[in-house]
Amino acid sequence: QNLVNGVAYMIVYQLSSFQFVHSIYQSIQEHNLVKGLSIAHVFFMEVSLHSALFVALHRVKRFTTWRDIGSEAAFFHASILITMVLSLPKICDFCIFTTLSFKEFNFGNGPELMPNRLVTNETLNVLSDIKSNAVSIITLCVNSILVVLIRRERKLISEPLNGRLSVERRLVITSVVSYLFYMFYFINNALARYAKIRFCGYAQWMFLGIASITPFWCLIIFTPTIRRAVFKFRTTTVEISSVQTKT
Repeated sequence: QNLVNGVAYMIVYQLSSFQFVHSIYQSIQEHNLVKGLSIAHVFFMEVSLHSALFVALHRVKRFTTWRDIGSEAAFFHASILITMVLSLPKICDFCIFTTLSFKEFNFGNGPELMPNRLVTNETLNVLSDIKSNAVSIITLCVNSILVVLIRRERKLISEPLNGRLSVERRLVITSVVSYLFYMFYFINNALARYAKIRFCGYAQWMFLGIASITPFWCLIIFTPTIRRAVFKFRTTTVEISSVQTKT
């Protein structure tokens, strides 16, 4: 979700400033497709934010109820439903009140399009920000609880069970580390928006990129099964390409 969110953010807010796509974004604006792009980005952003919370809650549940398999489907469906409900205020804001457009500027090196947001309902915008901040803080607290649970399990679990839970522990570590890097982006973004720190405004693209790719590399580092699957797929692809070349 973080990677999709990062790509959507890049398409909506970053690529427009490059001259080689100037005509493409002009065409998008002329055909009134900007609102659809902004809504799609908001949807991916909200899903990424809330899915991080429910992944952390699922890990806590697995540690505290000893793998209650019977409630997995109910938890999954509830998480999807709550994610959609919590995403509605932000999506409604961009559907009805907030308008995204591209304004043309000339900085001496040719025309460039810069994204511009026009907010007509400040109340809904502030409420959406408060909700996002609350979800982020709750997710951070849940991940902190996970760290405590992992340390406690390491002391209490006997050696035979330790191997069975090692995969679960690696996935928990992946969730915690990934969200830690997201919190760096979240704090930097808050400083840029509310404290008006210019450096944080420029650096938010770097933190967004790191937060987007961290989950993938954490899975590669901490989860041997995924690592083997990725490199096995790569090896198989290379072998097939070699055979086709020889043929």
